[in-house]
Parts: sequence; structure tokens; C-alpha cells
Amino acid sequence: MFHDESEVNPFEDAIRDAINGGDMSGQPLQGQPLNLNENPYIPDDSRMAYKILKDNLLAPDWIIEGQSLDKLKTRIHKELRAAVKYYRGQLADARRAPEDSRQALRHKAEVTWQRARRRICELIEQYNRRILTYNLKVPTAIGQRPLLHADALIEQALDA
Repeated sequence: MFHDESEVNPFEDAIRDAINGGDMSGQPLQGQPLNLNENPYIPDDSRMAYKILKDNLLAPDWIIEGQSLDKLKTRIHKELRAAVKYYRGQLADARRAPEDSRQALRHKAEVTWQRARRRICELIEQYNRRILTYNLKVPTAIGQRPLLHADALIEQALDA
């Protein structure tokens, strides 16, 4: 369930009042570090596996895949911005060119843009295939990642 950030947490005021009124002093373990050894969100049947991974400075496959997906998504956005910038530059060059070479320069810009667009679409398709696999691996409590929509991303980049 998504929460609107403008919604006020009903407990925030009560907690703030208790802290300001001194009601929170004298609590057991006050000032002691939190025990973060046990993660209450790890299912009981997975605790041993997670402990072994943690003790050996490893991570579950879905975490590593998520990091890889983050890098690929960043690459897609970076390549898309660069392609749009180059395309716009080529179109600007065509507008400034002598009348007799404008059409050829515009055509070259379109061919180059279509090649870059296909490459971006291939990367997005690769990303989306990996997202489908990732979403099967990730624990339900973590949440699924959405697919990227090539046409919408490209349109957004062109409109920016």
C-alpha cells in the first residue's frame, strides 16, 4: 500500500509529545546500541541461509541482480540522453547548413537517431526480461520492480 507523503502519521505527534515531555527517559536499554543481528523481516525458513551469506560478506542473488539492474537502468537513461542530445545537434546543424545540403543532413540525423533508438529499445527489452526474472526471486515484502516502457521513455526524453 502506498502512502501519500502529505498524510500525517497519527503516531508522530504522540511520539514527539512523549519525547518533549520527558516520558521517554528511563527506558530499558536507553542509550545502548540497537541489536541489528536479527532481521525480523527474514522468513524463519531462510534465517540460516541469510546468516551464512552475511557472515561471509555475501548477498542473496536478488540483491546482486537488483544492483546490476540499477546500473543497467542508469546506462539506459544515460545513453538515451546522449542520443537525444546528438540528434538535436545534428538537426540544428542541418538547419544552419546551406539550403542545398539541409535535406541530406536531416536524413543523416534521422538515420542516426533511428539506429540509436533501436539500440535503446534493445537495452530496455534486455532490462525488462531481467526484471521479470528478478521479480520472481525477490521476497514479497521487498516489492516488485516495474518494467520500463520504451516509447514513453523516449518520448519523455525528446520532450525534455
